[in-house]
Order: sequence, then structure tokens, then C-alpha cells
Amino acid sequence: MKVLIADDTQIIRDRLVRQISPLKGVCRTYQAFDYDSTLKYIEKYKPDILLLDMFMPGGTGLDILQEIKHQKIPCRTIVLTSSPDLQLRKLCMAAGAEDYFLKGSGFLDAVNAIDAMTASGSAGTH
Repeated sequence: MKVLIADDTQIIRDRLVRQISPLKGVCRTYQAFDYDSTLKYIEKYKPDILLLDMFMPGGTGLDILQEIKHQKIPCRTIVLTSSPDLQLRKLCMAAGAEDYFLKGSGFLDAVNAIDAMTASGSAGTH
């Protein structure tokens, strides 16, 4: 499965690539650093799973979730953000996010969620 990591911080992307690339079922990882590049990578590479930061230059992760939902793109999305805002979490889940984790305490939970998706072969079916 193809995984797109969208985060504006290089060190976060690098760490996630190191942890996600070896997972069983992951055949390719891509990195996007802002709103526009995320949308371009979704269109070009059609990832099965998107690991999405909430606040990036050019737009928000919520905007990306809404675009995915509007275009009916079969890409399962996990939000990994530094925002503990419960209302934002609800909005993301309503827009189609599979899960919402906080950077730091939820970092490994996000990786484990991707591992579960790739192991079950269920990415791209939501």
C-alpha cells in the first residue's frame, strides 16, 4: 500500500518514514510539506493511506479532508497533529478521518493504526 505523509516539519516526516516504511504491506511512502503539495500528491500517486498534519502552509488538514470527501477519493486518513482541540477532532472525524492522534503521546498510536490498516489490507476502502 502507498502511504502519503503530509506534514510541514521535515524531522516529523523523516521519523514517520523510518517507522512506516518497514511495515508489512507498505510498498511506498511519499512526503508532502504543505497544502498544495498534499493535494498534488493525492492526485498523482493515489495513496491508500494519508497521515495528515492539521496545520500546514497554504491550508488546513480539515480542508484536505473535505476535498477528499467531496471528490470521493478512496484514501483512508489519520490525523496526527499538535492540536488537542476536541471540536477540531469532531470536525475531522465528521469529514472522514479514520482517527485523530496528538503528536507526542499519539505518535506511536498513529503508526500502529497504519500498521493495522496495511496488515488487514483494508486501506482505500472507506
